[in-house]
Amino acid sequence: MNHKQVAILSVLILSILISCRNAANNEVNLRDKSKSISKEDDDSECSIDDGTHSARIDYYNPSTGYSADYTLNVEVENCQVIQIDFNNGGYLDGDHIDPADIDKNGDASIEDDKGRSFEIHIQD
Repeated sequence: MNHKQVAILSVLILSILISCRNAANNEVNLRDKSKSISKEDDDSECSIDDGTHSARIDYYNPSTGYSADYTLNVEVENCQVIQIDFNNGGYLDGDHIDPADIDKNGDASIEDDKGRSFEIHIQD
């Protein structure tokens, strides 16, 4: 091999090594970015435990135009409001509402089978 061939071979080997190193760094960066996104997803999940919680509820009935604010208990399961309990012993459950996801601020929105809306903010 002459000097020119050795130089070309050296440049080729060096290019391959640099390319492999860049690929490895990109893989590490992608893995770190994936962990960061997963952590952000974790941060967006609610932190409300299963069970009964006090909640401020903004109620609105579009049929009558009536709105009111209440403090009521709600039942939570798997970071979803599954039931609203009224002070008179009545409640709205799966027969009248669909479970609503609770966001990281403790808020959820529900519309019942009569079109009434309940904006829920868990207080405890």
